[in-house]
Amino acid sequence: MIFNRDGTNFTYTFHVGDNGHLYERRWDGAESVLWDDFGRPATEMHNIPTGPDVGTTGIASAPAAVAYTEPGPINKMFAFVIGKDNHLHHCFWDGNSWRWNDLGADPQDT
Repeated sequence: MIFNRDGTNFTYTFHVGDNGHLYERRWDGAESVLWDDFGRPATEMHNIPTGPDVGTTGIASAPAAVAYTEPGPINKMFAFVIGKDNHLHHCFWDGNSWRWNDLGADPQDT
């Protein structure tokens, strides 16, 4: 997906590593390929900063991602995964940093 961040268009991809972490790879269209380890989602936690040591549950699904621009300068991106806790989680760019949110269990399972 293409996402404009601070005036530069980046191509983003997301994948889950063998260690259950979410990884993001972005390319600036010129020469830089950058990788980030967002760690794992955290059960029943919200607005948790990402990082390699973050999270309480592994990831059980492939990620799905979406990006959009709100009116004004805010661009947002979300990567969704199902955790091994059977909760839907999203890792999101809030305009300043990447964070995790637990969106809860599948309502069919409660």
